[in-house]
Amino acid sequence: TGNRKLETGLSSLVTHHSLLDQWLTACANAAVLDVQEGQWRFAHDKLRETLLNDLTDAETRSLSREVAEATETVYPDDENRAAALTDLWKAAGNVLKERRYALKAGQQAVKVSDFNGAVASMERALSLLDAESEQAERAEILLWLGRARGEAQNYPEALVVLDEVITLYRVLGDQHGLADALNRWGNAAWGKGDFDGAIPYLEEGLSIARRLQDRKLEGSALTGLGIVAARQGRFQAAIEHLGAALAIHRELNNTRGISTTLSNLGNVYLVQSHLDEAARHYEESAAIARAAGNREELSITLANMALVKKDLGDFDSAKQSLEECLVSFKLMGMRKAAAWTLGQLGNLFQIRGEYENALHHLDEAMEAFRALNDQQSMAWTFNIIGVAHSSRGDWEASAQAHREGLAICEAIGERPGIALAHMNVGQAVFHLGDVERAREHHHLALKMAHEMELDGYLRTTMAYMAESESDAVRAVEWLGCVLNQSEISAEDAKEYTNILDARCAELTPEDSEAALERGKALDFKVVVAGILGDSA
Repeated sequence: TGNRKLETGLSSLVTHHSLLDQWLTACANAAVLDVQEGQWRFAHDKLRETLLNDLTDAETRSLSREVAEATETVYPDDENRAAALTDLWKAAGNVLKERRYALKAGQQAVKVSDFNGAVASMERALSLLDAESEQAERAEILLWLGRARGEAQNYPEALVVLDEVITLYRVLGDQHGLADALNRWGNAAWGKGDFDGAIPYLEEGLSIARRLQDRKLEGSALTGLGIVAARQGRFQAAIEHLGAALAIHRELNNTRGISTTLSNLGNVYLVQSHLDEAARHYEESAAIARAAGNREELSITLANMALVKKDLGDFDSAKQSLEECLVSFKLMGMRKAAAWTLGQLGNLFQIRGEYENALHHLDEAMEAFRALNDQQSMAWTFNIIGVAHSSRGDWEASAQAHREGLAICEAIGERPGIALAHMNVGQAVFHLGDVERAREHHHLALKMAHEMELDGYLRTTMAYMAESESDAVRAVEWLGCVLNQSEISAEDAKEYTNILDARCAELTPEDSEAALERGKALDFKVVVAGILGDSA
């Protein structure tokens, strides 16, 4: 009844075959029905609507029940018909079956990344619960609602739901459900930037999963712990957790888990500036997600791959990929991912010197992150806004943006963000004439980047320190050492070279060339350790 197509397979169950054939022929002769692409259908919507409107309430209930029962018989395992069955059983007046299929429809919507549809179905199922409903049924519906809201990146609302789920499963003594809910609570917590808060939930989920010998839940908890470790700058721990999770997901042939974990390993390598390793993990993740029809993970991974393209200087391809992913995220209702993509587009525009366009995208991203109360993403956006201001020479605005980002990162304990903010605040205040304060910020950034083994941050901080170094010869040596490193992005190489040219102009050509060659021969890690030792 929901569209113009006629399900002859269902009709044959409620009408004798010979009568059905006669009826189809008569309807075709009367131009009520026709055949298109081998499918019987009403010739016009108005004909179908008139027939339905002429039915009495009793006839509607009876016929809806017959069609629903026929659908269950002909398509017993077809999850794609859950939404239609939800409506049919509602029309038939069967609340229990309407609730059952609303849950199934929501579960199916999650699988195909239709998170808005999933939330609507779960809320419908929840509204049909009554005082006599089993608490276990309520917990199951709420768990899926929390999952849908979490995967739609609506983390605050997901946490509210999952709090109730955790309480219900503790009362029910359902350890599997509890471990699942704890993992999802932890993932929602780190999603909104509460890294410290996420850890005890993920660790409890991991402990229960191991006690139950539930490998899937164990892999899920390890993935969450790996992501948190990466956000806190504990990259070796992140790689260990994610590597263990990946082994479990491969063992279980859990394609969604494999794809998600590979993508997050790619993120770790990208932050560490290991572009080849990041690209390899992203490419495998995308291939698996594409084969499995996982639109959510595919779009996330393709967006991350765009950052590798950006770092390699392929801005046009990166822009195209991000714009395509932005459309996908909006269609799936993934507000955080859509806002993140807007921010990345803003970053691309500022790199290309299109500052007004960049700030427009960044302001839109910031507005979305504020609405989501996503502190980590707000800090990240402040960083890019600060870079956009510095690129056009507005160092006051740049310093203000980076300070705001620094304050947020310090509040949530996001160590890579703290190091990045110190690096950029230092550069801003240097150009505002406060050389000593710049050196303080740069020393903190260098120290933290060294502790986290963030080579990209180390290179950029050293280049900035070379700009403020009083000894021009030493500055050129440092820059020669920095530029001699591998896996430098095209954007960074351009910035380092501009600083080098300015410092070389202070020396004779012979002295600058000699200093540059000496720098190329230096060991990067030894130089960093020496700078930190000198300023200790």
